[in-house]
Amino acid sequence: MISRFLLYIDSWEFVNTMDVENDFHINHSIANMHVWLIFQRLRDFSENKYAFQLKEELIESFNKLTRAEMQDVDVLRKQKKIDDIENYLFAIRRNFDFHFFINAKSVDDPYYKLDALVWSCIYHEKIPRYSEKVYKMAEYMI
Repeated sequence: MISRFLLYIDSWEFVNTMDVENDFHINHSIANMHVWLIFQRLRDFSENKYAFQLKEELIESFNKLTRAEMQDVDVLRKQKKIDDIENYLFAIRRNFDFHFFINAKSVDDPYYKLDALVWSCIYHEKIPRYSEKVYKMAEYMI
């Protein structure tokens, strides 16, 4: 499942339509968004033990992928960097949960400040705040 959406977000159609930057953090956050979207869909099947197991394996596999990608990076305290990235990606998924399921204003209107969420959690403030890319990704997420 992970390999399918990784191929999709690396496809010519997705990259050119969404005008995605060639940046590790942005691309990994887009993959993280897809993990969250699939996780939410599987949450709908909460009574199914296989869906629960698949949710857990999805997160575990994504973390394993993150660790594998970081093994090629030459940095000091590599394990701490990997832990920081995993914690950061988890925090982003929690921000998505808060926006779509907890915050009353954004639960009632999912578009409420979604552009700010996308700009900070997917683009990491690396592009201009009111860029068309932010609004495209926000619309894609909905």
